[in-house]
Amino acid sequence: MTQAIRVSNYPDQPFRITLEGIALIARIWWSQFDDITKALVGDDIDGQWYWDMVSTDGAIELYGMALVTGCDMFEPYAFTGLGGLWLLDDEGKSRDPGLADLGVTHSLLYVPAAERTEFNRAIGWAR
Repeated sequence: MTQAIRVSNYPDQPFRITLEGIALIARIWWSQFDDITKALVGDDIDGQWYWDMVSTDGAIELYGMALVTGCDMFEPYAFTGLGGLWLLDDEGKSRDPGLADLGVTHSLLYVPAAERTEFNRAIGWAR
């Protein structure tokens, strides 16, 4: 069964979560862009949300994964045994969240590994 991961727009959110029976220490954090980066990125984007996680047994370490809409962010890490992680724009605009948006207009959804293929097919997402 899919699992909503409760988040807020607080800029530094450490938490513990268990996914697929794997105990994880996770952190979601906001990185504000400097003026040079803003000019390069454009579109009035002020920064980016990121995800860090470490399993309590030390087998999984992931730092600085950008939270973006439109893809299964855990797909490159399928070898860990984890399922899929999706960032959803609840307004249907498929835009990445700004500082004030995470947990307000954007939600995180975890899809267990056993349901990943079926879920991806149901939403029309395939590689």
